[in-house]
Formats: sequence, C-alpha cells, structure tokens
Amino acid sequence: MGFAPGFRVGRYEIVRKLGGGAFGVLYVARDHALERDIALKFLRAEHSARPGLVARFLREGRAAAKINHPGIVTVFECDQVAETGTDADGAVFIAMELLAGETLGARLAVDGALPAPLAIAIGRQVSAAVAAAHRAGIIHRDLKPDNLFLVPDPAVTCRVRVKVLDFGIAKLSDDQPVGEGLTLTSMVLGTPRYMSPEQCRSSGRIDHRSDIYAVGCILYRMLTGQPPYDGDAGELIAKHQLAPVPSPRALNPHISSRLDRLVVAMLAKQAADRPPSMEDVDDALAACEGDVPETAVYAVTPPPAPSKRWWVAGALGAIALGSVSAVLVTRPTEDPPRSVPEPAPAVARVVASVDAGVDAAIPSPVDAALDAAPDEVEIEAEPVEDEPPVERATPPPKRRVAKRAAVSCEALQQKGNEALSAGKPGDALIAFEASLACKPDLRVQRMAVIAACRARDLASARSLFSGIPAASASDLPSICSTYGVTLVEPIRCDADALRQQGQSHMKAKADAAALRAFDASLQCRPDRSVSRLAATAACRLKLAADAARHSRDLAQEERVAIADLCRAYGISLPR
Repeated sequence: MGFAPGFRVGRYEIVRKLGGGAFGVLYVARDHALERDIALKFLRAEHSARPGLVARFLREGRAAAKINHPGIVTVFECDQVAETGTDADGAVFIAMELLAGETLGARLAVDGALPAPLAIAIGRQVSAAVAAAHRAGIIHRDLKPDNLFLVPDPAVTCRVRVKVLDFGIAKLSDDQPVGEGLTLTSMVLGTPRYMSPEQCRSSGRIDHRSDIYAVGCILYRMLTGQPPYDGDAGELIAKHQLAPVPSPRALNPHISSRLDRLVVAMLAKQAADRPPSMEDVDDALAACEGDVPETAVYAVTPPPAPSKRWWVAGALGAIALGSVSAVLVTRPTEDPPRSVPEPAPAVARVVASVDAGVDAAIPSPVDAALDAAPDEVEIEAEPVEDEPPVERATPPPKRRVAKRAAVSCEALQQKGNEALSAGKPGDALIAFEASLACKPDLRVQRMAVIAACRARDLASARSLFSGIPAASASDLPSICSTYGVTLVEPIRCDADALRQQGQSHMKAKADAAALRAFDASLQCRPDRSVSRLAATAACRLKLAADAARHSRDLAQEERVAIADLCRAYGISLPR
C-alpha cells in the first residue's frame, strides 16, 4: 500500500510518508475537519485480509484511546475504510497525534548511558504513563526504548516529555476469546530483550507486573548503556528465567545503592517479588532523586571481557518453560549492546518458530570484534658496522620501535565509543577527532562534542559544536549543561540590538545565528514581533518544536501563518 501526497482518505489528506516496516506504514496527514496535521498509521495491504492482524492493529488504537494521560500518544480515530469508491477501500488506519522528537532507543544509540538524574526523570514519566494504562485495565507487553518517544518540552523538569507508543500487542483485562483471532495463551509476544520471565513462557498468563519488569530492563539500559541480558531469542528467553539478576551498580558504580536495589527488585524472577505497582515504582524513583547531584558526571565502567557464547542447552524436560507453540518478536532498531556473559546452569533448549508474516524475524546477535593492529613491534638491535662489537654476557637487548597501525575511520569511532562507555571522555575525544580527520561524519562530531563536554574541555566542545548544522545541534547545549559546560555564551541583554542583529543574520540567511539572537532578545524583553521572527527562523531551520514554542503566544491568524510557513519548509508543528 502506498498513498501519494494529496490522496484523500476520508477527511484526511496525505502530506508525506514518514516511514514504515513489515507491519505498517506511517504518514503525515492533514485533518481538514479540524485543520491540523496528524500521524496516520496504516496496516499494510497484504495484512488487511487477515482478520487476526486487523483486530490486533485496531486494538492498538483502541487501547491507547482508552487511556487519558499526557504520557500516552493521543489517538483520534481508528477504523477500516469502506464504500468510498477509491483505492482507500479496505485500508485499516489509526489517526493519532503527530510528535516531533526522537525515540529513547535513538538517544541511547548516540549517548550510551544517560546521567542518573535524566534516567530517573524518564523512568518516572514512563512509570506514571504505564500506571495510567494499568488503571484502565491495559498491560502494554512490549515496553522498550524504541516504543518511548522523547518530545522536547521546556515545561518539564528534564526538558523532555516521554510518550508511550505502540499498544499493538497490549493485553486488555477483558480479553476476547481466542476464537476471535486475538491472543493465544500458548503464544509468546514481545521483544525478547525486554520480556519478563512469565511473558517468555506465555503471553496470555501475565499481569501488570510484567510491564514493571520491562521498565526495569529499560532503567538498566539507561543507567549502564546495555540491557541486563543479551543473546539471540532462545538465549534471552532462557536467561530472563534462569540467569542471576544482574546489578547495574556492578557496571556503573556511580549510581546510588538505593537505585541499584530498586532496579534489581524490578527484575526479580518471580512477579510477587517485584514492586507491587507502577505507582510504587514512581514513588521509589522519586526517593532516589535526592541521592545524586544534578550536575554530577557519571562514568560507566566497561563490561567484563567477553567470554565464549553462553549456549542454551540440556534436556528439554530439565525446566518448565510452558507450552510454547510460537514466538512472535519485534525486531529492535537499536544497536545491539555488548553481551555480558552470565554463567548459568544447564537449561532446556528453546525451540522458536516465527510467523514471517507477523512483525519481524527473530534478530540475530551481532558479534563484531575489532582486531586492532599493534601500535608497537619489537626488533632485534643490530651492531653498527663501523663500531667494534661489544662483548656481552647476555643477549643483545630488544629495542621497541613505534609502528603506525592501519586503523580505519570506523575503528577509531569504535575506540571512541568504547572509551566513552568506559568513563574516559578524554581518550574518547582523541579517538573521535582522529576519526573526523580521517572522514567527516556528523554523528561522530556530535559524539565528540559530548565527549569534550564530559571531559570539561570547553575549547574543544565549542569548536566542534560550531561546525554542526543548527538542526542537528539543538539538543547539544542542554546535554552539555548536565556536565556543567555552557556551549553558547550568553549575549548581552539589549533587546533592540539583539533584534537588529537577528534580522541582519536572517538577511544573510544565517538562520541559526538569527534564532539565537531572537531567543536572547526575548529573554531580555517579551515582544510578539520578535516571537514571529524567531518562529520564522525556526521554520526555515526545520525546528518544529522551536517554531511551536515561539508561536504559542501569538494571535490565531499569526499561528496559522507560521504553521503554513513551516509546512512550506517540509515540517509540521506539534500540537
């Protein structure tokens, strides 16, 4: 299924395609009835003839719409198009709010472990949103970083609003019978890296405490830079049930013991041993907020050296894994973290079969090892011909001679990532700068800025930051501020001069500099005309959140004009 821009589906007009996978396709669409842009998610045409998948797809929309909470994506409508006489007939869709930001998975892929205060703040928002779902009788069953969307929001303490997405395999407390094509109790649905032990055995026999386990896995990932368990699908299913509960403090000793105990309790094998509710998790995280200073720098200790793969083997009757007839998993889009070997007793082999038409195939583990060339080699010292040999009672000494190793740009980047994860930002900065000298790369340059900020190298941080396009650098000042580094020097408070400076920058098409000048002018003195200029600059930079922020206090016709301008530049303002 593919809809071109301008195609009408009911009252919605397709604006552009955002992306898609094996299961669905996502578009930006214009709701002409309410004059706003929305996200329109369609079930792929090849799945629309399968009643079970249609029911599951529509169930996602109805489950989310049943929850009234700012941390849950808002659903406006879900239905199947019929009797329109157009190509849209038969299409199954969910209309929901359009978000501007990034997933937590994308953030973790760049930043690795997060500062503990930020991880706690995100964890509290997730706990509050999931608690609201539980009060509505809904268990998510697929909580993971890629299903948590981070929306910039200056009104929130951590300056980011978390939205919980994808209720596609949510379990309602009033589940319909199996005959209607919904959940089979012998099926295992979810993402193995974040599934509770009981969910690994059967998706039909779980309660809200399975979500508590998944949030514990997410907290572990945010605090340490890696999930508690890793491996292929079969290994993960067994590890969640049998491997000892890992301590996040063993990898990151800078987190508090109270926070460590909470995460370990959330990862308890028995559901009864976990915190009883998401409200309790939120309260416990609130108690942890005072354990660490907000400006502290958290270094993550590298994981133990990898050993041989932990194979899942043994007699099939050694443990009771439940009657598993099928394992349906979703492919994680995040980069696979380094595995942490967990010694464990022999366990039963898990035989998993996958319905290739539903979701994605089981992800294969990525075993990427970098064999770095030696920096030095040893050679024998030879006597100089013009000099008489010196008699020695011992063999001639060896001399160490430096040799340049042929290290690729990617290898340098990998060394930088490893050094940053190991809490050595200075070494990471050197590796990233070497990689940039080898080959310019915007992603590596962002990582270099973060490394410089963590190392408190202000000169390097500002120099690297100045070379990044404004659209890709907007979040770096706030990230660096958590390490006590100010990337942008404050401009003197002269509102009129700053406005003129911003207008001069706009004439020169230096929109990023213009936006900074207008922001500074507004901090000196609120002015609607300056807000209009700032929103215009943000539209030209394709910064939807900044454009929405500056147009928020304008008159209705001015907001409409700004929204139209932003659409002309290919972005839609968040609602």
